[in-house]
Amino acid sequence: MNLRKPPPLERPLELEAENSTARLMDGDELVAEAGKSDVGISVPDAPSMVDTRSAVDQYVGFREHPFPGCFTCGPHRDHHDGLNIFPGKVDGGNLVATPWTPDPSLPAEDGLVTSEVMWAALDCPTGFGCHFVKGAKPAVLARLRAHVLRCAPIGSPLIVIGWPIGEDGRKREGGSAIFTIDGELLASAAGLWIELK
Repeated sequence: MNLRKPPPLERPLELEAENSTARLMDGDELVAEAGKSDVGISVPDAPSMVDTRSAVDQYVGFREHPFPGCFTCGPHRDHHDGLNIFPGKVDGGNLVATPWTPDPSLPAEDGLVTSEVMWAALDCPTGFGCHFVKGAKPAVLARLRAHVLRCAPIGSPLIVIGWPIGEDGRKREGGSAIFTIDGELLASAAGLWIELK
């Protein structure tokens, strides 16, 4: 999925789908386009749940956050109104991690969150993995590639991680992944973020 402009939140948008591609339109303006692609990243192992829980204390978004109302990682969201994913630095490495237990209020089918929720859960950890550190300039997502192997069960504790992949000028790329507490990989993603001028 490639974002071409910030999506307007105050009005309906039109979705155009053809074959394996889709375009999100705001009138005549292209907002986003999506198609099949290979994520093509190497996913690190999940940290232990003990280390994951400890990492939340290092979540920079509790102290400074460019979008505190974000559905995925916003600390100003109610516990039952958002994902409450707060990835902080894991000691001794370049990973960020957070526990995540999908809330019963989330959209679900047969006890599993929808693929849209999985994509949302993968989004912000790519940014915190590669860029969102104390004092960093705000950045916005430009592209997200994800591969969902299995959707997460409602009410089950999970581990979400993020890590840096690379950078080029104002561009930063990070990876993210969602695991069961036993280390089974459920989904992974690569996100490209652009630092605002």
